Amino acid sequence: MRPRPAPPHPARRPASVLVALLGLAVLLAGCGLRLETPAPQAPEPDAVETVRQRATADALALQVLADSLAASGAEAGLAAAAGTVAAASTAHLDALGGLYVAFPDATAAPDASDASDATVDPDPAASPGPTATTVPSPVTPDALVALLDSSAASARADAAAVEDGDLARLLASVTVARTQLADSVAALAALDPASRPALEPAPLAGLPAGVDPADVADVVQSEDALGFAWEVVAARRVGDERSAAAARARSHREHAETWAVAAEVAATDSDPRRVAYALPPTVLDAAADPAATAAELAALEVSLVASYAGLVAQADAGERTPLVDAMLTAARSATALTGQTPAFPGLPEHAG
Repeated sequence: MRPRPAPPHPARRPASVLVALLGLAVLLAGCGLRLETPAPQAPEPDAVETVRQRATADALALQVLADSLAASGAEAGLAAAAGTVAAASTAHLDALGGLYVAFPDATAAPDASDASDATVDPDPAASPGPTATTVPSPVTPDALVALLDSSAASARADAAAVEDGDLARLLASVTVARTQLADSVAALAALDPASRPALEPAPLAGLPAGVDPADVADVVQSEDALGFAWEVVAARRVGDERSAAAARARSHREHAETWAVAAEVAATDSDPRRVAYALPPTVLDAAADPAATAAELAALEVSLVASYAGLVAQADAGERTPLVDAMLTAARSATALTGQTPAFPGLPEHAG
């Protein structure tokens, strides 16, 4: 019997053929030919990233416009105010993380200093979410106030709706800063108040979902204590100063009542309000320097802004607008005492 033939081996390419193919590949590579591959797709920004992009675009537009106004030969006070807007907007841009870059490892982020007075749009092909923010022309105080107001309204809406509580807190602070900066520029430019959109505080319909009742109780007590402090100050002043202090006292007492009712602690054993409060010695001293008294009161107002900002971070999306508006009210009281508008009202980690 003949031996059975061995099974056939798989076909193999001769070594000479493999060498030839390798040489052809090298030749084609040297000629610049390559197989077609699809272009890399820019990542699609999610809802939180879209909000962040919109806020950064507004911050860059404000920076460009304010810098232009400061360099335009405006009156010294207006130029200084515009410089403050530019500095705050630069700080906001940094805190928000800068402009969106689809491929950060391959592309350097745009330099804000290279921006012109044209449309500000951080790579619209890669970031389809936010609309472009256009820097107004000509550069005037009216245009700067209008952009501050519109961008503040945008940040206020986004702070209310975004799912990220920490981003909402930052946007709330940006809202308050932009609104107060608009107040400052409008006052220096003697603009008609009727030319600005009226900001109606959002009504408080119950306790915002998500907030800690214990922290709300702290706010109730802080508002009430500030009302007591202003009553003490009003008792020691005369004329218009007494009337202004009394009005602030009433405002704080009313806010305390509003929040106590919302938290359902008003007139209960859980009501944190007291008959009297321990106040800083300067506030109690009738002979104290008025500037020192104002500084103490401002510190209390600033602390209240921070308390409201903390509640913004806690509150559920859709529940934050009354808290943002309360931040603005307290921040305006602090600014009225100090004459200063911080870049980040209510965010002590950004102070200094």
